[in-house]
Amino acid sequence: MSRVLRWIAAALLLALVAYGSWWWAGNMERQPDWVFRLPQRAALENPLLAAERYLQRRGLQTVAEESVHGVAAQLHPHDTLLALQINDDLPLAEQQALLGWVRRGGVLVTSITLYDEEDDEVLAENAIVAPLQLRVRSDDDEGAGKPGDVAASGATAAGTLQLTPPGSAYPLTLTELGYKRLAPAAAVPPAWQDSTGQQMFAYRMGQGWLVVLNNSRLFDRHALAQRDHAEFLWRLATLNPGKVWLARGGTPKVWYARLWHMWPQAVLMLALLLALLLWNNGVRFGPLLPQAAPPRRALLEHIRASARWAWRHDGRAALLQAARRSTLALIATRVPEWSRLPPDELARRLATRYDLPQADIDAALNQARSDQPAAFTAAVATLQTLRNKL
Repeated sequence: MSRVLRWIAAALLLALVAYGSWWWAGNMERQPDWVFRLPQRAALENPLLAAERYLQRRGLQTVAEESVHGVAAQLHPHDTLLALQINDDLPLAEQQALLGWVRRGGVLVTSITLYDEEDDEVLAENAIVAPLQLRVRSDDDEGAGKPGDVAASGATAAGTLQLTPPGSAYPLTLTELGYKRLAPAAAVPPAWQDSTGQQMFAYRMGQGWLVVLNNSRLFDRHALAQRDHAEFLWRLATLNPGKVWLARGGTPKVWYARLWHMWPQAVLMLALLLALLLWNNGVRFGPLLPQAAPPRRALLEHIRASARWAWRHDGRAALLQAARRSTLALIATRVPEWSRLPPDELARRLATRYDLPQADIDAALNQARSDQPAAFTAAVATLQTLRNKL
């Protein structure tokens, strides 16, 4: 292929690439592809996790609690408590403590989720909401539950409502999530309420606020992203400058349940180690062996040690006298008539009878002790040889 044809082919290829790039840029655009993912375990266990992180990002200090039990003793007058599910097993003393905390300046946001077991149109006894004299709005109430009344009261659309909390310059739009509608008592009017007058009420109690909702799911992870729910939560949380406590419903877990929930791997490892320890100490094969006696030194070592100690502490005379007494006693037993002989005669007869040097026998039996180790050893050896021959 000539040079001209190669240049023409390169120009055509470059033109094709340029045209393809221009067409791609003019006709293609990047689009997101939504992929469904299950929520994490923390979000499933804590419905208020999204609300907690939202408030933290807005600069508020939050405290998450697994239950409202025991929280009243930790609250300060300038704190806010979001406890949407206060069960009937909360002790009366703690309910009264929460009311006292609200009167001292606290803000309590709760909901009506408990009704009488025999009549679901009657609220269950609760020391917190009892002073408000709220009741469930029945179908017989004038204009209760009619869509026209909701629209006339200021709701922007069907299934929504509006309210203007303190600090907000405009009304907030919320989604209706309640199953039952409430009716406030004329003797205890709320300070502000929603546009329908049936679902959300705020009461001024002493120096604090008691906000009552007709549902407990307004700030869950699914509902928080709807309409103005997040801003409404922030408005409630900023009614007080202190911490924001978010307490979930239910009774607190016992200590071993919390331990298993927080550190299951550590609990399993400790259980395995305990099982191995019990197996190691409890399983055996055959009868038990007797305990081995401690090692003992030989008798000759004790004798040598005692003699060495006696020699170092000037016991040579005592050792030699003991050997002489033992030998003389043996002579008196074997040859009684020799025990009365003079020492020289006794040495002579022993030397003659047992073929031993008379001088050695005389030195061993009669002469004074010598300070020389060789002489002492020779005397004792002669006495021992004599005893062996007797």
